[in-house]
Amino acid sequence: MTGQILAGKQADVFVLRCVGDVRLGMGAGMDRYFDRMLANGECTSVVVDLRETKSIDSTSLGSLAKLSIAARKVLSATPTLVSTNSDVTRVLKTMGFDEVFSLVEHPIKATDVDASNLEDQTQSGARDEAEMRRYVIDVHKTLASLNGKNRETFKDLMAGLEDEG
Repeated sequence: MTGQILAGKQADVFVLRCVGDVRLGMGAGMDRYFDRMLANGECTSVVVDLRETKSIDSTSLGSLAKLSIAARKVLSATPTLVSTNSDVTRVLKTMGFDEVFSLVEHPIKATDVDASNLEDQTQSGARDEAEMRRYVIDVHKTLASLNGKNRETFKDLMAGLEDEG
């Protein structure tokens, strides 16, 4: 199954929905959309909906961690992350997402946005190879900053990517 990232607004809530297998490169579009959303000042809270996510890689997780950190800084509010898939939820908790999100393991009303109101952000973040390498390093540094286990897990990956650059 391929993945898809959808984003939009319901009232003053920014909603990000990840569907299927969310992989490297998809998060770049999510990052850029989120930056625009924060800059326009129209949203007061953020909900990330992972109810339809089958799997998510570390690069996309790093993008979500960046999103939470930025939202907490700009909006002074902790984003909500909804995950009803026990495998995905286990990964989120292991990575420390329960420290940077309000992690909810059941559906909530704010995630019930008409899909026709969401814009597909899956391919909108295309980057060249050098820019992608910098992006992957950046989001993994964010993941590593969440806890000591993540620092240890991603240090070799980040060092290898930095050496290539």
